[in-house]
Amino acid sequence: MHEAFRKAVEARDLDAARAALSPGIVLQNPGTSGPITGIDAVVETLAMIDQVLPDLRYLDEYHAQDGSAAVHFEGHVGDQRVEGVDLLWFDDQGLIREFTVLLRPVEALMAIGRAVAAKRSA
Repeated sequence: MHEAFRKAVEARDLDAARAALSPGIVLQNPGTSGPITGIDAVVETLAMIDQVLPDLRYLDEYHAQDGSAAVHFEGHVGDQRVEGVDLLWFDDQGLIREFTVLLRPVEALMAIGRAVAAKRSA
């Protein structure tokens, strides 16, 4: 199912991304102090990221023997380049049950935080 999720994100198709998520999805996001849980909350987060990283693109994909995957991505928040990895774990139906985002550099994380805060207050 990771291919479906990757294609959905690349196409900016939130409905298709939603279909790739397990009902009990847990998102570990470096911009929040705790996990984001549930499909609606995760899709809302993906929608916000789509707005602040409009040029996000996946560069490569790695697969572990247990079926988990890591997807390398890059994009920009304004002039700040963002690079990161999405770590994905799947349930028995092939839906994403856990999703951890790692970002670099720290300035990129701060830029995303400012952009998200600005969108939420608008």
